[in-house]
Amino acid sequence: MGRPRTPSNILKAANAFGKNPKRGEARKNEPKPIGVITDPPEYLTEAQRVIWNEHLTWLPPQTSCVFDSGAFYGLVRLAEAVRQPRYRREDIVAYLKALGLFGMTPADRSRVAAMNQKSGDDEWAEFAQN
Repeated sequence: MGRPRTPSNILKAANAFGKNPKRGEARKNEPKPIGVITDPPEYLTEAQRVIWNEHLTWLPPQTSCVFDSGAFYGLVRLAEAVRQPRYRREDIVAYLKALGLFGMTPADRSRVAAMNQKSGDDEWAEFAQN
């Protein structure tokens, strides 16, 4: 399995696009993050809602958006599985990996960067520069 793709906001902060403009050109049409993960969906059980809200408080600020809700749901389901008396080793491994994807482990916290939440005016200014 290959190395995970580095998020654009981290590359931008490291001036990777200034060093290699083609790298930024390849990502110019990627979706811009919008909104934040908020309340749990209606279809969750009460236990899953508790886990959702608990993990939401652990989420580093401005690191996730509404596009990440599906992955967050997977994290919640894994958290539920590892809390069972008879959990599987594979569930623990998957849960820890999912925590890492959201920057919720000590080693992975340094790998996430806060997203720039721009107002509508800023987005138009960015568009005018292109």
